[in-house]
Amino acid sequence: MSSSLKSGLIGCVIGVAVVILAIAGYSWIKGGENEVIIENPEPPSPPEPPAPPEPMPVIVKDPVPVPAIDRVVPRVMKAEFGLTGRGEDAKWGVQGEANFKYTVIVKADSEIQEKKALEGGEIKVTEIRTFETVQDSLVVSDVNMRLALDTLPIDFFSSAIDKAVGAWALLTGDVASGQPVLTTKNYVVEKLKSIDGTDARSLLGTIGLQPTREAEAFLNEFANTGLRRALGGIRGISGKSYKIVYYQKASGEPMLVKATYANGSEVTDEEEIMVLKRVNAFIDYNMVPNEDCEPGHSWNIQARDIQEAFDPYVEGSYSGVVRATRKSNEENGDWRIALSPSTIDVVNDNGNTTGHLNLENGHALVNPKLLIVKDLFVEGKANLQKLSRHHWLFTARISGECDFQGRVVTVEK
Repeated sequence: MSSSLKSGLIGCVIGVAVVILAIAGYSWIKGGENEVIIENPEPPSPPEPPAPPEPMPVIVKDPVPVPAIDRVVPRVMKAEFGLTGRGEDAKWGVQGEANFKYTVIVKADSEIQEKKALEGGEIKVTEIRTFETVQDSLVVSDVNMRLALDTLPIDFFSSAIDKAVGAWALLTGDVASGQPVLTTKNYVVEKLKSIDGTDARSLLGTIGLQPTREAEAFLNEFANTGLRRALGGIRGISGKSYKIVYYQKASGEPMLVKATYANGSEVTDEEEIMVLKRVNAFIDYNMVPNEDCEPGHSWNIQARDIQEAFDPYVEGSYSGVVRATRKSNEENGDWRIALSPSTIDVVNDNGNTTGHLNLENGHALVNPKLLIVKDLFVEGKANLQKLSRHHWLFTARISGECDFQGRVVTVEK
């Protein structure tokens, strides 16, 4: 057999084998009825690319409040205070009382000389504050005068007479002679107590007299002088400049305030000292906690930290908490802060509560960029009382109930 013939036969055998293998493969794939039939198998998908690495987690830290020291800026301030009510001024057994309407307008300029953080974290701020204008007015009406025996040492003298009569009886054995003294004393004391609080017009009326024109003028002058003394001599600070040094904790909580005149001389006038104790360099920090404050957020403010807005010179400090809530922004973007109704106590230097303020309404506008108060307003009712001893045993009492309003407006320089 020739080589060409062999090659042809081998090629035919290989071709037949390929056909047989193809048919056998198809039959194996098709199989029985329970077998999966893949008539048009899809080509295999390319492998998926590897997943990118997970990003590093973003750590969100708590917002850091703007430091109290950064909130202290030079500014121009204008404050208005109004009191309307009825007041009393009692001493030497007589009490004058009258309705009054009192208003105060103060314009001041603030220059910050120095502000620095001390090693212990405290803050020291030195300010020159000039009270450019101070105006006040007092209108008195419905004046009356009545007995106020609680300002006299009646109980003391009554007890002293009892002891003197007892000592006389013990020394002499004479009890009978002391009885008329005690009887007369008891009669006088009871009679005085029965007319305590009676007004002067009623007393005169019982004996058929009416106050003369001079007496009426005296009543008015008595009440006017007493009420002005009770309200304070705030006009004494008008036109004066003071150097005020604040020592505060880093949180803005007050520690110490020292004030002298701008030339360094000591301030000795009590009325001026009372006003200067109200001055506060950190009222902005105390009003708004930090820059991440959102509408709906609420926080507490200590009344002592914003007492400058309530009045300029009530004797003592404020105790209590005022709840503040951020409301929706003003059209210009300013934050609006609402102050919830609160009861605030007035505590004197001896730790005694001498009055109460019922805050009925309050709000503030805050510059969101500088986080400083642009406008702070409060109003409500107050009941205040001041007691002091004069000339050994005699007591002076000043008290009053009033509606109050206070507003402080500031402009950064």
